[in-house]
Amino acid sequence: ILPGIKKPSYYNEANKKGLNDLLEADTPLIGFIGGLNIPNQEAVLFLKKLANKIFIKNIQLSPKIVIAGDCCSPSSNNNFISLGKLNENQLFLFYKKIDIIVAPLLQGTGVSLKIGQAFSYKKLILGTSIAFRGYPVENNIHCFIDDKLYNWENKIIDILNNKQFYISKMKLKIKTLCNKISQENSYEQFAKILNSL
Repeated sequence: ILPGIKKPSYYNEANKKGLNDLLEADTPLIGFIGGLNIPNQEAVLFLKKLANKIFIKNIQLSPKIVIAGDCCSPSSNNNFISLGKLNENQLFLFYKKIDIIVAPLLQGTGVSLKIGQAFSYKKLILGTSIAFRGYPVENNIHCFIDDKLYNWENKIIDILNNKQFYISKMKLKIKTLCNKISQENSYEQFAKILNSL
């Protein structure tokens, strides 16, 4: 576990307050979900710093960054909330309430399942090119891709301020992408079954 990251704990009464606060929030919410691995812990450390910058420069919007998963223990500090690991129902509530999903990953291998999950909820997603590895996406068509993390503060505020415009612009493209991913996965699973006979 990296310095600055508390040992993770599973969803319990300690982070129930965080989830309730999230559901009652009347402020823009920026979400990140991740398991207990180094790239996700690095992302959490970046998002903690970003939370302070965004809050100080955008007090009127007062956006909050909300973390879910093993990557960070439950905690709440002004505009940074960590919920810990959520069950399926709680995860549904998380996605329902979050305005934008972020994935500031600088390393990793394989396809990120959390990105696919965010697409399935038709969420606006800002991530690095590493975060979208394995997905046939285009910047500003299906999602926002930016490897320059120093740009993210302004990019997030732009997305939040123009959320409805971006949703209407990307909604159909995201739906088409989800259908394509679903069909490809179904075909691959079917092909594996056929090959095993």
